[in-house]
Amino acid sequence: MKRILQMLCLSAILLSAACSATKPAVDGEPAASAESAQETAPAAQNATEPAPVMPGDVKPINSAAEAEAAEKLAAAGDAAANAALALYYYNGGEPINVEKAALRAKAAAEAGVVEGKYVLAELLLYQRDERAVETGLRMAQEASEAGYLPAKAALGKYYFMGRVVPRDYN
Repeated sequence: MKRILQMLCLSAILLSAACSATKPAVDGEPAASAESAQETAPAAQNATEPAPVMPGDVKPINSAAEAEAAEKLAAAGDAAANAALALYYYNGGEPINVEKAALRAKAAAEAGVVEGKYVLAELLLYQRDERAVETGLRMAQEASEAGYLPAKAALGKYYFMGRVVPRDYN
């Protein structure tokens, strides 16, 4: 029963990420992605906004104590901490926590952090929902194009195996 509830929570989180990743078209205008909405924001932004997180800025979390400290930073809106926690909960947390990984990855991806996009892409690509897979592939591609090596490797694996995309050895 607990496993079923965990899967339902994860599905809701991932579906929410897939739904918020695109804005529906209005009155014949093309649909806008979250990234394009950020690009059209005024140049004069609030001075309290943090600097964007660049690939490689996310430091790995190696212990539960570091994860606890990162949780405090993430709760305050630190995008790098959200991405680090997503990686920790997805890859190295003890025990691995997919629900927390999805929440942190979504927050990091929305902030434009490639590590967050990668983790969210991986989680979305395990869904059977066509929209989630489409969003996951787009996020994996964005992270790959930004130079994030795990995303490049994941896309290569998907194309090699023909998983969620047609098999393409090139």
